[in-house]
Amino acid sequence: MATRLSILEPRTLKDRAKYQAFKSAFGFFPDVLRTIFANTELDLSCYFAVIAAFLRPSPTWTRGEVELFASFLSSQNGCNF
Repeated sequence: MATRLSILEPRTLKDRAKYQAFKSAFGFFPDVLRTIFANTELDLSCYFAVIAAFLRPSPTWTRGEVELFASFLSSQNGCNF
């Protein structure tokens, strides 16, 4: 079982309410959103740049290839995406 980093848990009442609303609606809260919305001192600019680059349309990969890669990667991580 994966260990959650306490630094990524919602700290304020407002953040906890958002977290609970999302979790109630979808049954889970994605780790990528935990990282994006975390109030940390970490410099996540490189992480965001990689995510943004991956989400942009690729000149060499079709949309289907991107989706296939994402589903393969999710399966390797034990995610039911």
